[in-house]
Amino acid sequence: MVRLGAVRRLNHAAIVRNAGEAMGVSAELNLTAPPKQGRFASSIPFDNLHWIERKLAGKDQPLVAKAFTGLNAPTWPDSFPAIDKAKAAVGAQLYDKYCSGCHLPALTPDIVHGKAPDSEFWKNFGPIRWRGRDGQEKQTKESVLNVKIIKQSHIGTDPAQGDVLRNRTVDTAGSELARAVHSSPGLGLDIDVCQRKADNTLDTIQLSDHAMQLYALALGAVVQSSIDEWLRSTGTVHAEIEGDRPNCLAAGFGYKARPLNGVWATAPFLHNGSVPTIYDLLSPVAERPKVLLLGEPSFDPVRVGIVARTAAPKGRTYDSKGYFILDTSRPANRNTGHEFSNDKHEGVLGPALSPEERNAIIEFLKSI
Repeated sequence: MVRLGAVRRLNHAAIVRNAGEAMGVSAELNLTAPPKQGRFASSIPFDNLHWIERKLAGKDQPLVAKAFTGLNAPTWPDSFPAIDKAKAAVGAQLYDKYCSGCHLPALTPDIVHGKAPDSEFWKNFGPIRWRGRDGQEKQTKESVLNVKIIKQSHIGTDPAQGDVLRNRTVDTAGSELARAVHSSPGLGLDIDVCQRKADNTLDTIQLSDHAMQLYALALGAVVQSSIDEWLRSTGTVHAEIEGDRPNCLAAGFGYKARPLNGVWATAPFLHNGSVPTIYDLLSPVAERPKVLLLGEPSFDPVRVGIVARTAAPKGRTYDSKGYFILDTSRPANRNTGHEFSNDKHEGVLGPALSPEERNAIIEFLKSI
């Protein structure tokens, strides 16, 4: 049994993503048993995982019910300062102007609870379409929310994580062992996966062992193989677990600009956690904290995010109280991008916002 490291991938099939996350947090995987005799068997309780997914999703398809009947985002607590409704109304207009182009029309409580069936938000649903190995077009019966994938070069955030997924390769054929005069059958990958191309089309490809296999595709294939082995060994019907969604991988092409309902509860921000509050995220990069301590449990309800305590790194990883020192000058920790500034460079999404405008947007985000 081995343990695989976690990696974030864009995927249409919930069971694939969640099984991959389970492997990343110490689920075990058998890579030594003969094929179809325990190869890719894992310690993941797939039936429990599927039960959780169904409970979180709710009993009705959102586009059919024009509502979300599963687990919804948390609401702004009554114990926090009350939302200024007038300021939030101004923020709603600013959201439409500066945020909806990427994050879609705001997913408001009225939309969530079925009180706005004619909202523009519902126009962003559609089936998943892809090409099979035979070149034939396919599509799912169910419609899903089509969120936008924003290229890293546009959003300007630290490229390290995306570069790893886009460029890292792994030897699944055991070539190193073979060169060392050792016998190695490789992982035994032989499976179809769906890959997102640069033009955003989805094509099915056959993936097998290779000395320079793209890491993200190899990981997706290993995860799918573990699901297939569980289906085979338990006699579970494939469609009951995965439906008709493809296992599509979009490693390194960009970041999902998800709806921002409940975003107030998700600090720190950006994919590397380098920005502590929404106020900082709406500010020019020059105004963002350059070094911050992570691990502080206090919440800032005004700037909305974690309480940002600064420290001088001085070559240290942790301060005297055990807080992690995040130095944004270091590669992979950069807090650049997603910027509103009057400068003209990569990652500037809109003009500089006044403090009043930033606070108005924050007030609106508290309400959704």
